Amino acid sequence: MRYFTFGTDEFYALCDGILPREGWVEITEQEAQAYMPQPDPRTLIKPISPRQIRQALTRAGLRTAVEAAVAAGDQDLKDWYEFSTAFERLNPQVVAMGEALSVSPASLDDLWTLGESL
Repeated sequence: MRYFTFGTDEFYALCDGILPREGWVEITEQEAQAYMPQPDPRTLIKPISPRQIRQALTRAGLRTAVEAAVAAGDQDLKDWYEFSTAFERLNPQVVAMGEALSVSPASLDDLWTLGESL
């Protein structure tokens, strides 16, 4: 794979055997990394089990608030909390619960890190 720029904001990756156009400047793979979109590091956070999330919530002092919010929620929320076999950090229910309880995204990340360790 060869990498090229054209001007200051255009980036191209070409397979071997494809010739660059006039005006393109070849750059190193390391330089090309600056042009490539970086994945959200939270997508690398592994799902945790129901036991792990509940123990992490307890240790973080959030379990009572979460379970009260679940009890006040609709049946889909109750079923999700009770019957999930894994809890994913970026699940819309997790994101919404964090927002509803004023728990920051960084604190949710920490909660999953704690859960993974249990």
